[in-house]
Amino acid sequence: MEYLIELTLLYSQFRNTISKMKGVTIYNVFLIYDRLFNHLEDNIARMKRKRLAWKRTILHALEAAKKKLSHYYGKTYHERGDIYSTGAILSPEFKLSIFEVATWEKEWKNKYKDHFEDLYYDNYDSNASSSAAPRYPTTTSTVDSLSLIIRHQKKERISLRDNMSEVTAYLSEVGV
Repeated sequence: MEYLIELTLLYSQFRNTISKMKGVTIYNVFLIYDRLFNHLEDNIARMKRKRLAWKRTILHALEAAKKKLSHYYGKTYHERGDIYSTGAILSPEFKLSIFEVATWEKEWKNKYKDHFEDLYYDNYDSNASSSAAPRYPTTTSTVDSLSLIIRHQKKERISLRDNMSEVTAYLSEVGV
């Protein structure tokens, strides 16, 4: 029983916390998946050393869970629109820094950045030729239950250059 409780606790915490939230959580999708994959991979590695039949059965279930999680994770990217990456980038807490986690391949950060800039310039920038960007203050996010489960890191701020476009200035700021 202890194995099963330990294996399912994180999933239960996410389910319970997310189901009680009333605000936007889309910006957390990548961090949630990252945390769940790490949890599965750690437990798969631990169970591979086990020889008892019932523990080997749990190993097979964990591998099937990872395959299913991979299937759903694959749906976070779509060539017609990256709503999850856009949601994460729009979070003042993350911006592009969310894609600097060790488990991310560098080309995804660039792909999501390019997509975000294209989205901005195609739909929101009324003066794309303007080189001066207003400086917007970064906001601090409130610590909520979901944040406590998925992250424990502080972000540092960087200064902005006056000649950046609004989207470049925004993406250059490190989340709070």
